Parts: sequence; C-alpha cells; structure tokens
Amino acid sequence: MKPILEQLFDGELYPAECLTVTETYRALHSSFTQTCGAFEQSLSPAQRELFETMMNQSCDLDNLVLRQKFSLGFCLGARMMLEVLQPEKFHI
Repeated sequence: MKPILEQLFDGELYPAECLTVTETYRALHSSFTQTCGAFEQSLSPAQRELFETMMNQSCDLDNLVLRQKFSLGFCLGARMMLEVLQPEKFHI
C-alpha cells in the first residue's frame, strides 16, 4: 500500500466522498427530498428560483463549514499523535 500522503497527492483519496450510508441517513434523505419537492410545488416560478438560489447558497456554506471542520479535526489528530509520540515535549 502506498503512503497516505502519496495517495493524497496522486488524487487517489477522496475523504469528502467517503460517506457511510446508514438507514437513518436514507430515511432522513428521503424525508428531506419529499419535503423539498412538496414545498417547491407550492411555489410560484419566481419563488422556485429564489428557493433554488437559497438551497445552493446553503450547500456552499455547508461545504465551507465541513472543509474547516475537516482541517481542524485533522490538525487535532496530528497534535494528538505528536503528544503520543513525543510525550516529553508536552510534559506528559
């Protein structure tokens, strides 16, 4: 197996696309899709366009938040490994 940094560099890893689809996820996704569909049907064409813009902006915001959480989580994990591997530097 190639080192993880090499895999990342070569574009072989896609952490953002590794989603475990559970029954809870399926049920919530299905409910969300049905609710959005019903809501969109109740809107005028102008309102549908506004709703679509709003949903796209919400996805963009969610992506930014998830990206930051991933980075922070990665850094936290790296710091924990440093503490484990070099306890003398962290007064453990």
